[in-house]
Amino acid sequence: MRKQPQTLVIGGTQVASGKSLLTLALANVLTNWKMTVTIVSCNYQTVTWRTIQKHHCHEWQSDIRTANELNNFWIALQGVQTDYLLIDLDSTGPKHDNYTWLLNECWLPLAQQIILTYSTETDVNTLLYQDLGALQFSMEYTLTNPKIYTVLNRYPAPVAVRSAMTASDLLPFHRQFQTRHAEFAAMNLEPLGMLTDARQHPEKVLADATQILTARFIIKLAKYF
Repeated sequence: MRKQPQTLVIGGTQVASGKSLLTLALANVLTNWKMTVTIVSCNYQTVTWRTIQKHHCHEWQSDIRTANELNNFWIALQGVQTDYLLIDLDSTGPKHDNYTWLLNECWLPLAQQIILTYSTETDVNTLLYQDLGALQFSMEYTLTNPKIYTVLNRYPAPVAVRSAMTASDLLPFHRQFQTRHAEFAAMNLEPLGMLTDARQHPEKVLADATQILTARFIIKLAKYF
């Protein structure tokens, strides 16, 4: 039987939240650990596949504009030979017609974890509420309950709406959010960490990604070491 890849969906509807940076950083760390990684960058009309193994990278594209193309994409997902499948979602998210189909047919049936990313300077409360609301319906439809993590990016937001949230704010914020929004009580939500501002300290981004991968057993290292 073919080994199923570990699948992480990196999403969230904030523009310039650091999703692609986090995806690439996670892929870099995993390939350094001798894993095969496939990144699926999805903008809801075309999908770019990038399989990275050792020092080799193979890239191709799929269109997902029509029902037939979506079905072919679903079939292609079933045949991916990789240790880790990282789904990098475009910020358009729930605003695009293909979002719900992809969530119901592809992402949720595959995903063990979902990571939602936001800038520390944005209105995380409102964005998280919107993103969880979009996920909740599809999770009930697919009878799935993946672990949902939040990662905050210290890179400045395009339009800052608040003073930057700090690492010490993460747990109190999540406790307050879950108290205010009991409708999400059944969702398996917790903060995972922060990503360094890549402009200020690019050398620390990989260290952050390593910590994110090993925290909360998001990766089972015992199998490989």
